[in-house]
Amino acid sequence: MKPLAEIHPPLAFSEIVGQDVVVEALRIRLSAKQKLDCHLTFVGPGGAGKRSLAKIYAQSLVCDERLADGSPCQACAECLAIRRGSSFAHVEIDAKTQGDDKTMRHLVEADALLNTANVRVVVVDNAEHLTISGADTVLKTMERETETVFLFLVNDLRVFAGALLSRCHVFRVGPVDEAVLERYLASVCDQFCIVYERAALRTIVQGSDRLTGRAIKTFNEVSKLGEVNLANARSALGLGRGMDVLRCWHLLLAGQFEESLSAFDRAAVNDPARIRAMQAFLCELTLRDEIPERAGEVHPAIELIESEAWTELAREWDRFAGSSSTNGKKMRRDILVWWRRVEMYGSASIAFRRGYEWLHRRNAHY
Repeated sequence: MKPLAEIHPPLAFSEIVGQDVVVEALRIRLSAKQKLDCHLTFVGPGGAGKRSLAKIYAQSLVCDERLADGSPCQACAECLAIRRGSSFAHVEIDAKTQGDDKTMRHLVEADALLNTANVRVVVVDNAEHLTISGADTVLKTMERETETVFLFLVNDLRVFAGALLSRCHVFRVGPVDEAVLERYLASVCDQFCIVYERAALRTIVQGSDRLTGRAIKTFNEVSKLGEVNLANARSALGLGRGMDVLRCWHLLLAGQFEESLSAFDRAAVNDPARIRAMQAFLCELTLRDEIPERAGEVHPAIELIESEAWTELAREWDRFAGSSSTNGKKMRRDILVWWRRVEMYGSASIAFRRGYEWLHRRNAHY
């Protein structure tokens, strides 16, 4: 089915949603008063928009006819070459697969000899996955010459090489105000004359954790389903299946692991959605420990679960923890912390098995 509309990656700073502080800082840096041979690190969760910001900034650095607001012109030879993927002035590397010393030397050093622009920009995605030798190669390049500018995209700053970080200006890219992101999606619908449900846009924003990149990706998936309505938004996000996660925990606490894993697999259509559903479920469960009569909006992934079901599950947790309400609450907080550290695009089934093993090890110490 042909999508109703598809949001494409931004090509100018004016198209970046909800990151005004970062955009203004980059514009100032691109002004005549700023040196452009500084290395930058963009920090934030996957889907926050780090790559879009870095791509526009990188193009602006090599653009021959930069616009008044600092955006690349998208029409000069260098801009067109970058968009075609044929530019020697710009290279993108995913450190998960290209972060070793040999690859870095080839892409960062050898190919640089072919560059005809005044500066060369190297964008390193998932930069925390650089190998020690790969990071060392980058560091030597940073110390040796000033013709290359590195832009590092980092999901977890705690494991990014400190020596590289110390030579960078850091920009944090995070969640956007819910109303801002919802208005943006509504403006897209208005632009393409798309009839939409406001609740669907709100669900897309909430289900994407208010991260622009994730929200845009989800909107495009919803559009492919034919209508921007609540049912399709829930389907695209794998939401509205909180009952499967609830059933999963009933089975798990009863010692039926394989059956609980099957219920977890049914909770959503893909691994990221399963992980999001589990995180949202456990977050709501621990919130209800602190606020038993909790009212108001809940995450779309678990909104169909009745209050009595939460209470009964808490009792089962307490029995699992040796009939101790205190231990039960502590275990629920601990497993929430564990699941929040799970990498969003890893295997949900493997994470579930490891979480199960971790929970039983922890239970032995309570």
